[in-house]
Amino acid sequence: MNLRCLSVVLAFALATVAAQEQPHIDLSFFVGDENRSIQLRCGIDSTATDGLDLQLGEYPIPGHPPDGFHAAFEITTDNITDLSYTDVRPYPGSPTEQFVVEYSLNVTPKFYGRGDLLIFSWEYPLPRGIDSVVVTDRLGGVLARVVFGWQRADTLRGTTAELERFLVRVYYTPSRASFVDGSSAHPALQIIGGELLVPLPTTPAAVVLTSLTGKQRTPGYSYDGRYLHCPLTSLEQGLHLLTVVLLNGECIFFPILSCDHSTFVFNSR
Repeated sequence: MNLRCLSVVLAFALATVAAQEQPHIDLSFFVGDENRSIQLRCGIDSTATDGLDLQLGEYPIPGHPPDGFHAAFEITTDNITDLSYTDVRPYPGSPTEQFVVEYSLNVTPKFYGRGDLLIFSWEYPLPRGIDSVVVTDRLGGVLARVVFGWQRADTLRGTTAELERFLVRVYYTPSRASFVDGSSAHPALQIIGGELLVPLPTTPAAVVLTSLTGKQRTPGYSYDGRYLHCPLTSLEQGLHLLTVVLLNGECIFFPILSCDHSTFVFNSR
């Protein structure tokens, strides 16, 4: 391997370490009344922005339906606020061992035909990397406060059930997050006919290819029930990071080097 390729490998090693220190972390929960429940998802990702990130599943919805219960996150981009069932935020500029991220939750007004109760439910234990979750009114818990704990559900009644806007505070410690390493969990990697074959138990939630310059794209991958097929023939020269997000939110990282008309896939540790 020539010096140019070696320097790229060393640079990419630093990028890989940074990716491992900032894993993708997801939290799913439900908000509803007596008649209907809406599933919402929030989290953090090193590739996210404070605006809409379509590649992370943040799709705008036109608004609350004309009647019945509905809930969604508020995401503001260039002073325009959209509703979305998913809100993934970036890591803080200088992440500490533990930090908190706030998400804005909006539910339909009472006159839209909502029931008399406001019900929150979630899985417990919480996902690794998440220490606690607290939902409050916009006054910081003066009127309503729900803590995601072992009881797995909580209900607001009376006037508190008529509130329309909430803050969801999620306390993260990323070093405790569970992420799957490509070298240990999926050792049987293969490159056949210009394709990277990755054995996976289910279809992935997302696949993202990132270059050292930060440019991202979704490769034209396919899944045959056993292997993820990811084409490598169109890779530009240099190092890339292939991130595979599983349905449970876990991430697998695959450093890929394309140099001197050859392609190499490295272990991420």
